[in-house]
Amino acid sequence: MEKQYCYHCGRERLHLSHGRFIDGSWIDDLRVRYKEAWGKWVCSFTCYWEVINKYGEKWEATLTGQGQ
Repeated sequence: MEKQYCYHCGRERLHLSHGRFIDGSWIDDLRVRYKEAWGKWVCSFTCYWEVINKYGEKWEATLTGQGQ
């Protein structure tokens, strides 16, 4: 496994089951689908929400297509 680092805090990924990718498998991932955070790996739930809140569109814009 090549080294990967958390998109938010820079923590190294030590195991395949550690963290998650922002890839659309969670509904809130869609808030960042047109942003640079899409497809990035985050190490924890805390980092995930930091990224979503920093880069994400509000749900109203996401659902109406206004955020593109």
